[in-house]
Amino acid sequence: MTGVAVKDVSAGYGAGTVLADLSLDVGSGEFLAVLGASGSGKTTLLKVIAGLLRPQSGTVRFGDRIVSSPDEWVPPERRRVGLVPQEGALFPHLTVAGNVAFGLPRGTGGDVDRLLGLVGMDGMGGLRPQELSGGQQQRVALARALAPSPEVICLDEPWSALDASLRVRLRGEVRELLAGLGTTAILVTHDQEEALSIADRVAVVRDGRIVQVDAPEVLYSRPADLGTASFVGEAILLDARAVRDGVVSTALGEIHLVAGSPQRPAGQVLLRPEQLAIVAEHAVGSGEPHGAPGSVAARSYHGHDSLVTVRLDAGPEIAVRAPGGAGAAPGERVSVVVGGPGVLIE
Repeated sequence: MTGVAVKDVSAGYGAGTVLADLSLDVGSGEFLAVLGASGSGKTTLLKVIAGLLRPQSGTVRFGDRIVSSPDEWVPPERRRVGLVPQEGALFPHLTVAGNVAFGLPRGTGGDVDRLLGLVGMDGMGGLRPQELSGGQQQRVALARALAPSPEVICLDEPWSALDASLRVRLRGEVRELLAGLGTTAILVTHDQEEALSIADRVAVVRDGRIVQVDAPEVLYSRPADLGTASFVGEAILLDARAVRDGVVSTALGEIHLVAGSPQRPAGQVLLRPEQLAIVAEHAVGSGEPHGAPGSVAARSYHGHDSLVTVRLDAGPEIAVRAPGGAGAAPGERVSVVVGGPGVLIE
């Protein structure tokens, strides 16, 4: 197993710079997701790691081996790196087995059969790519990337063209397979749910820089700044004023902050929609928290939950996630109750 260390890398195309002094460490055997919006630099970073783009400055190491520096450059075919691009990019004139064996020494048929078995494609080596579904093509692309036993595998939004249910199933299978092989994996994606659900850690890229690297649950619950809070999941941001240590006053009333939050007189407090609950005004009993009153402005049903928009009497509109079809109809008077602490962000 091999870790990857990117140190002070700047890279771009022509005279333009996309990555600016970016540094990132990927542990040996780790599954890291690089998450960012379009144009943030995440795919450029993957190209630098895979050897498809030579950076303007900085170094890239695979373990103790330098593969890119101002004085050294190892081409992609000598880096022992596998790449799974978007939409598979299989050779249409080759069979499935031919695609997997591409670039391998002759006489490796047994290895091809083994790899097809690993990705759930037993007995399909004689088919052509055009005879496969989108999910099957991605399985073949993964087998092809694994064929030369790479030290590092790079996945460039490989499931973006698949339908939602297949995407969820396939990424789970790939995660399990790579974990079993102990392969260091780097996934580039703009899909927050995808990154949070399968990665050991998530690195958020913005404007060519890494702004936070953390375990998914830490990234979601304690984002480093306002931009990350808004990008990773749905964010409710409320103006907040400190009233005492660990407690702030907001349009939703007093909210306790997570332990270790910085002490500031004012800022914005971050909550997630699932931390809130709505209660019909007439159903609030004398012993229950009254919450913040308001009116339902809209409700969007998603099957497993509903997203209810409430216009608070105090001013702002907020989104509340209610289970299933629960919630209230537009125009109904409700109270919004906060459950759990918030995070104070400058």
